[in-house]
Amino acid sequence: MIEIQDTTNAFKVFPGPILLLAGPGTGKTFQLAHRVKYLMEKNFATPDEICVITFTNEAARNMRERLKEPDIGLEPEQYPSIISTMHSLGNAIIGNALDRVNLPQEYSILTNRHIRNLVLQDASYLALRDRTLWKPTDDCRRCGNCVIIPKNIAEDKCQVCAKYIEILRKCSYIDYDDQIMLACQILEHNPDIAIRWQLKTKHLLVDEYQDINYAQFRLIQLLSHEHKNGLFVVGDDDQSIYSFRGGSPDFIRQFDKHFGENSRIGRLSMSWRCPEHILKAGRSIISYYYPGSIPKPTPTFSDKIKENHKVVFLDVPSEQTEASIITTKVQSYLKNLFFQNSFVY
Repeated sequence: MIEIQDTTNAFKVFPGPILLLAGPGTGKTFQLAHRVKYLMEKNFATPDEICVITFTNEAARNMRERLKEPDIGLEPEQYPSIISTMHSLGNAIIGNALDRVNLPQEYSILTNRHIRNLVLQDASYLALRDRTLWKPTDDCRRCGNCVIIPKNIAEDKCQVCAKYIEILRKCSYIDYDDQIMLACQILEHNPDIAIRWQLKTKHLLVDEYQDINYAQFRLIQLLSHEHKNGLFVVGDDDQSIYSFRGGSPDFIRQFDKHFGENSRIGRLSMSWRCPEHILKAGRSIISYYYPGSIPKPTPTFSDKIKENHKVVFLDVPSEQTEASIITTKVQSYLKNLFFQNSFVY
């Protein structure tokens, strides 16, 4: 990949695709917000051509708030037309192509985890398979692997999955995983719809790239297929913690393989929030246990960081004890915070 030298102004680098390695507190929201402003100022894009994908709804709200702050200063009509989570975007794609996936106008999303598990167990039974197969089926769906598994495969968990989908559709339901996988299916098999969405995501900005699973990666590929130069992702392979649902640092580590040898990489080094002791301790653990991590620059620290408490290691006998200690510390912190911000009348 081509190295970006001036990472402070990485948001000004054009064209992409661009991978910005942003460790804890290094200003990824700053880079994303200023990227939006830069694209608008240079007339590289209109609001209808910019899409910002965040990991949570809260992050999407924070992005909108950030765009109206003085250093950005965008008016609401200048905001990107799409600032949403990956699942919300997938749902929008589905909602505009219901006939392509045989869904009724009034469909619902299964959000209750307990009910989902029960339906998966019933699907195992109805598929004439061992009832315990619901768990590997659930794992496979949450990791987004259904996107790459051939439809005619005879694997038992796929038969359970097929029956699970049949039950949901008869009740006019989809689940969270369907929001991504059905969106991929629509874009892959309907070129007319794919073109419309690719124009809406001509400049695709993705937050927390290390947390995506295969289905989400495939959705990003499909949306950016015709406009890879507009792809701008931020993340940190050292912060990949969602392996239980398919998240993998490999999506960052293989970025140039996925999006071409002209891909650019920037490595942010200045920490604006994370104290030195904490960041360096984390780095030392990662370098020891995860040698495959992408090399990072030596961190520097803002003089605005006032606290730098030393890291304390506790050796505890069980996970329950660990959880209890953490809970007590958090409660104590929140109690102190409450009293510090209370007014006495």
